[in-house]
Amino acid sequence: MPERLKVVFAYMPRHHWNGSKIMRVDQLRAIADLHLGHLYDFQAMQLFREGQNRAMRFALRDLSGAVVIFLKGGGNCFPVQGLERLKEIARGICIDHVDGVFGPGASFRYADVHIVASHAALRAGRSLLISHPDSFVADAQIELLTHHPDPRIVWRDASSDTALKPGYFGLPKNVYLPETLKDRFSDADLEHGAPFAEMLERMERANLHYAVRPLSRARMRGAHVYKPFTKGFNAARAGANMIINRDADDALEYLGDDYPYLVDANDPAMVAEAFEKAEKDVGGKDWKMGLSAMSSVRARSSHEHIAAELRGILARFR
Repeated sequence: MPERLKVVFAYMPRHHWNGSKIMRVDQLRAIADLHLGHLYDFQAMQLFREGQNRAMRFALRDLSGAVVIFLKGGGNCFPVQGLERLKEIARGICIDHVDGVFGPGASFRYADVHIVASHAALRAGRSLLISHPDSFVADAQIELLTHHPDPRIVWRDASSDTALKPGYFGLPKNVYLPETLKDRFSDADLEHGAPFAEMLERMERANLHYAVRPLSRARMRGAHVYKPFTKGFNAARAGANMIINRDADDALEYLGDDYPYLVDANDPAMVAEAFEKAEKDVGGKDWKMGLSAMSSVRARSSHEHIAAELRGILARFR
C-alpha cells in the first residue's frame, strides 16, 4: 500500500480562534479521518505569531512534503520569505477561505487551491480567476468544500408535529428579529454565548430554525462576504424547517425558489407573515414539502458528501 500523503490543517494562534477553527479544523479533520484516513494522514497545526522566526522554522520542517490547508488568513503568519520557502518544500498549498474576505493577501498568491464554503463564493472566485489571473499562481483552482453541520446535532422527525416550536441558534448580532416576534423565542435563543450543550438540547426540541439575517454593513458598502449555508445545514441535520432570507447566500441553491418559508425582505410584516404561515402549516402539505427540501439539504451536506469533495480537492496532489 502506498504511503499516506500528509495533509495539515494549519490555523492561527489561539487569540484568533473562533467557531471556524472548531468546525473547519477539529470537526473537518475528524470527518476526513473517518472517510479518507486510509489515503491521507490528516493533522492539525497551530501556527505562530508574527516575528517568531524559530517557531516558523520548526513549522516549515513539519510541513515539508505535506499538503497545507490554511484556515482563512493562517498563511499570513508567514513572512514573504517563509511563504516562498513553504512553496518550495510543500506538496501543495491551499487556503480555506470559509466566510473570510476572498481577495489578495500575503499568502493569497501562493495557493494552488482556493477552497470556498458556498456556491456563491465559488462563482465569485472563479470569476475573479478569469478576470484577474495575475493574482493567482499558474494553474490555480477554486474549489467548493461544503460547510458541514455540527455533527453533535441529533435528527428528529418533525413531519407529524402539530405545534410550531421555533428557535434561533446563533449570535444575537447575526439575526433580524422584529420586536413583535421576540416573545415567540426563549431568552436563551437570544442570549450571547449560551453554552453549546444547552443549544443542542433546544435544537432537538425546535422544528423551525429562524435564520433571517440583517443587511450586513459590508453589503451596504457594496462589498460582499460570502457566508456558507451553515444554519440551513444545521436545521436540516436537526430535521427542522427554517425561515430565511430569499437573498441569503445559497438559500435558493439548496432550498429552491418554491420553498414555503422564504422571506423576500427584512420587513417586519413579511417576516411575521412567513412565521404565521409556518404556524398554520405545521404537519400539513406545505410543512412536509419544506421538510422534503430540507432532507435534500441534509444529503448535500452529509459527511460522506463533504469527504468526497475533499477527496476531489486533494487528488490534485497525489
